Amino acid sequence: MGVACVACATNLAAQSVPSDRLIRDGDAAAEFNEVGSLIGLWPNLDRDVDQLFNSFWALKFDGGRDVLVTSSAGFYTEDATGDTLTITYATFGIPDDVLVSSEWVVSELPDSASVMLSSTLTVTNNSSVGFSLDAFKYVDVDLVSDPSVLNPETFDNANFNGSDAIVYSHALDSRYSAEHTATGFDRWEVDDWLTLRGDVIRSGDLANRKQFPDTIDGDVASAFQWQDRPLSPGATESFNSSFVVTIPEPASIALLLPAMLTLKRRRA
Repeated sequence: MGVACVACATNLAAQSVPSDRLIRDGDAAAEFNEVGSLIGLWPNLDRDVDQLFNSFWALKFDGGRDVLVTSSAGFYTEDATGDTLTITYATFGIPDDVLVSSEWVVSELPDSASVMLSSTLTVTNNSSVGFSLDAFKYVDVDLVSDPSVLNPETFDNANFNGSDAIVYSHALDSRYSAEHTATGFDRWEVDDWLTLRGDVIRSGDLANRKQFPDTIDGDVASAFQWQDRPLSPGATESFNSSFVVTIPEPASIALLLPAMLTLKRRRA
């Protein structure tokens, strides 16, 4: 069996997102595309600063090399209510009598400039045969999405904190920050998004690369892996991850833009 990828897609403008794929808590919001992939995250939707390009869960069954991204090929059902979206997957890569679902919850944090998105992947083996399971959680972060700045995502930094989180910052302004955390994982990886997507989807194993205190700058992504989890008949396994992002207040962003544009011109 192989690994399955949850989703990979292009961001839509927040204003064009169907209401059944947008979950909100106060001013905070998260956007999903038509195949159940997370493709947008806003601490404040009205300010239209989207901090996340793509995030998905992926699975690998019985030590196989093929990775199944849950939304990549198949059908699913969704139920969005307020701040929560629940997705039940039914793709061709999932074994018969195995139920795979995810829950996503968006939370506006008290300072109103931060948002938390929590996600749980749940796998239930309803078959009469046991198997082993690997799970992956992938996040591609774009901390600054201002259209007046050329390729702002290439200034993202990422650093593994040595325990449970990948910590992001932006080279032009440390007030932009994010943390991708997970519990009980076995492996992690930080790299440019294209390389890391390949490691998750094609090779099916993360490498514990960019180990603390090494830092990577660029268009950065991160992932966690839970390895070789046995799932006996009738058993259920859950995997948990969260993502918190913080942005400066609007006045701070306005003051920063001239410096960002100047730096971009010097790089041209």
